[in-house]
Amino acid sequence: MTRKRTLSFFLGFLLLCALFPVIIPYAQASDSEIWALIVHGSIDSPTFYRDTRYMYKVLNEDYGVSHDNIIYLSTSYPNTPYIVDDSSTLDNVRTAINTTLANSVGVNDIVFMYFSSHGGGYNGTYLCDGVWDEPPFDEGDEHMVDGNWKGCDERVQVWVQLNPYVEEWYSDDNLTKDLNCINCAKLIFVRQGCVEGNQSCFGGGLIDDISGPKRIIMSASNETGVSYVTWTLQESLATGLASGQNAS
Repeated sequence: MTRKRTLSFFLGFLLLCALFPVIIPYAQASDSEIWALIVHGSIDSPTFYRDTRYMYKVLNEDYGVSHDNIIYLSTSYPNTPYIVDDSSTLDNVRTAINTTLANSVGVNDIVFMYFSSHGGGYNGTYLCDGVWDEPPFDEGDEHMVDGNWKGCDERVQVWVQLNPYVEEWYSDDNLTKDLNCINCAKLIFVRQGCVEGNQSCFGGGLIDDISGPKRIIMSASNETGVSYVTWTLQESLATGLASGQNAS
C-alpha cells in the first residue's frame, strides 16, 4: 500500500510540475492532452510488472487518461492479465516513440514515459550490461579504465525471451534520437528499477544524454550506481539520502 501511494503521489507531483509553468496556456488550449508510454521490460521479478500495472491504473483511473492515449508494452505479452497493447520488443518500443507518439502528440500536449526494467552501464569497476561508447561517440572521457579514459553507453532492457534466451536493449543514443522526434509542451521520462539484490541500473547515465528543453528526467539510480528493493520505503529513502546513491 505504501508503495502504491508513493507512485500515485510521485505521478501527481510530476504532472503538476509539467502543468504549472504553462497553466494559463493549458486552460486556453482545448486540444491539449496527456499521452503516456509504459514499458515493462524485465521478467526476473514481479516488481517490474506490478509497478507498470499500477502506473497504468493511476494514469487511467485516477487522472482520467484515456486508454487510447496510453501505449502499454510488456515483455510478458500476451501472458498478461491486465490491459497491455503489445510486446515490448525494441522495434515496438522505438516505433511507439518515433512514429506513434511523434505523429499523434500536439505541441500543447504532455508526454509521460515510464520504464520499469534492468539497466546497463559501468559500475566503476566493470561493464554491467553497458557497452563502451559507440558512434556518434558522444560520451566523452567518463571513466578511467586500465590507465585510459573511456566513455560508456548506458542501456535499458526492454524485452526478454526465455526459450531460447534472447534479450533486447535500448541504447541511450537511439533513445535520444527517438525522443527528439516528439514535439510537445513537456516530456516527462521516468527510469525505474531494479529489484532484490545487486542488480545493474545506472539510469542516471541517461540524464545527460536525453535531457533537453521542456523535459523532466528522473532515475532511480545515478550513473554508476544500482537501485534495488530489499528494504522498506523509509529505509530506502534514508539510505539513499545518506549515501548519495538515490536508492529506491
